[in-house]
Amino acid sequence: MDDLTAAGLVRHEPSVKVEGQKVWLVPAVLTALDEFAERAGRRTYGSGG
Repeated sequence: MDDLTAAGLVRHEPSVKVEGQKVWLVPAVLTALDEFAERAGRRTYGSGG
């Protein structure tokens, strides 16, 4: 994980804990998801449409 972190491919997120485990984020994936959500527009669950 040190090599991946140094390369900027993953980032440890110390503010988030899942049952005491470390959480690692992949910035490229988060960016892709944010961009997709922006293109897709907001969706409301159960809106029937």
